[in-house]
Amino acid sequence: MRYLKYTNVDSVTKISVSNAPASNGPVDPAVAGLEYGFVLESLFPTSIPFYYGTCPDDSEIDVPGVIEEVTEAQYNSAREQEAQDMAAKALAGIKSVFEQAVQNKLDFAAQAAGYDSIATAVSYAEEPAVAKFQNDGKALRAWRSLVWQYVYQQLDAVLSGQRDQPLIKELLDELPVLTMPEAA
Repeated sequence: MRYLKYTNVDSVTKISVSNAPASNGPVDPAVAGLEYGFVLESLFPTSIPFYYGTCPDDSEIDVPGVIEEVTEAQYNSAREQEAQDMAAKALAGIKSVFEQAVQNKLDFAAQAAGYDSIATAVSYAEEPAVAKFQNDGKALRAWRSLVWQYVYQQLDAVLSGQRDQPLIKELLDELPVLTMPEAA
């Protein structure tokens, strides 16, 4: 068995997509007995996908689309790396969703207090001209810091296996409570 790294070719012209787009549609290279193994999906979107596969020992591999013959160890290493890359990509997506939900909660709390966003509210923390705005800004700024500290502690705990991944609502319900100053 031979191990290959390859890409697509144009279905009519048989030109590799690494040389020209497959305007007639992509197909696998003309390698007898080529069996798909995996694709480097972590690189998507891409116009030149990289596949790994196998073929019989007697197959001709000097054809358009075949990038190189690799060893079994290189094939397995590439498959393991792709699994790690896809897991990291998935975690980054999950982290982003949680961060956006937390940011929305921060912004909604600031809006409930009469500000456009948490960023606007905390900008008043060092402005002494209007005591109410300054006190609100300080309270919201301190709360924002406590919230993000907690969120990142919990995300680290999930990544290290110390806790199961919570639902977004569960995490939002666990956040530190905002205490706004009393109106003077």
